[in-house]
Amino acid sequence: MDGANIGVVEGLSYGSDVPKRKLSELNIETREKAEGLLDGKVDIWHFHNHSLGKNALFTELAISLVEEGEKVFLQIHDFAEDNRPGNYQLLKDARTEVGESLIKYVYPVANQIEYAVLNARDESILKMAGVPDKKVRILSNPVVMEHSKSIGNSVSISEDETKLLIYPVRAIPRKNIGEIALWAALNDSKVHFGITLVPKNPKYKKHYEDWVRFCEDHELPVTFEAGKKWGLNFEELLENADGIITTSMQEGFGLAFLENWLINKPLYGRLLEDITKDFIKAGIVYP
Repeated sequence: MDGANIGVVEGLSYGSDVPKRKLSELNIETREKAEGLLDGKVDIWHFHNHSLGKNALFTELAISLVEEGEKVFLQIHDFAEDNRPGNYQLLKDARTEVGESLIKYVYPVANQIEYAVLNARDESILKMAGVPDKKVRILSNPVVMEHSKSIGNSVSISEDETKLLIYPVRAIPRKNIGEIALWAALNDSKVHFGITLVPKNPKYKKHYEDWVRFCEDHELPVTFEAGKKWGLNFEELLENADGIITTSMQEGFGLAFLENWLINKPLYGRLLEDITKDFIKAGIVYP
């Protein structure tokens, strides 16, 4: 972000290999770092995905500030409880006190706390869990997609393939890459499928490599890291496509259900009603 002062506190990053820190020391260092960057006291602490469970100490830091009476803004777009049992277990293991409610601990309610989510589904989840209506607000993602009038390089698919479908996604398990392989196996080689990005998280590396190898072994018309292999940037990749495809089973916001319309490309895939109901209410039509 231009003009922002940025500081790094060891122990607050995602992942299980972060340095182990005492919460009290981490709290003091975080306060000192923030006050030094701001040249004064902190008016409000903004935490992003404090409850995701990729680092239990990150969660505990946020809650410790709440318990100290600080004003805290908790912005959530992924839940540990939403098909991430390993993350949830990490949070659970960090709270060993007998009789303590993990939900009440991780999602506290107090006058100086507010929550933000990306959609009405997540808003309703927090409200059902006991967060007061006036304490939750929706901050939808902005959707921007440049529509280039000129196409740069073209893709490298065979002459027999008459259509290109692009899946703009990081190929992690919940994006359901296996279904792309199934589509590719059933399409009589008329359609080529391009998947854009590799996983960032090392724990998904084998899952990704297994699908790459499967598609290669069965000679399926699927290209992974499509933009990199074809020498195209993201906009050029989409301009070359005949359509966008999604086989995702789970979305935080659902950019794939909006971006295609901005570049006049059809969308193929499964309508995730919990995600798209906000868009439908706003007037987007999914025939």
